[in-house]
Amino acid sequence: MYYGPGAGQKPTATSVVADIARIVRRLNDGTIGKAFNEYSRPVVLAKPEDVKANYYFSILAPDSKGQVLKLAELFNAEDISFKQILQDGKQEGKARVVIITHKINKAQLENITDALKGVAEFELLNTFKVLGD
Repeated sequence: MYYGPGAGQKPTATSVVADIARIVRRLNDGTIGKAFNEYSRPVVLAKPEDVKANYYFSILAPDSKGQVLKLAELFNAEDISFKQILQDGKQEGKARVVIITHKINKAQLENITDALKGVAEFELLNTFKVLGD
């Protein structure tokens, strides 16, 4: 039995050490018994088309006429509608366009991300899932 400062109150420290010693002995003997919960079921993952959320896109685009229209056409080709869109400031002939979409699925997200990366004049800065409403 342990006594003195740091030993715990009453038989607490002794009980912990005894429990650890018992667990080690059972592990060495191979007699640890059954698992508490043996229930299992197969893991079924959702299809990408079934997982839907709003998404935030930050895109660097040329600051010239018709660029937001080109973005709208790209998103429309994937059947994605805008909840909010904002064009922010100029920096060296570029503008940052922020788009928050209505709910889209993961397949649409992958398709639009690939489409944006495929257009040289647009630079996809960030994409985030929007939590909440």
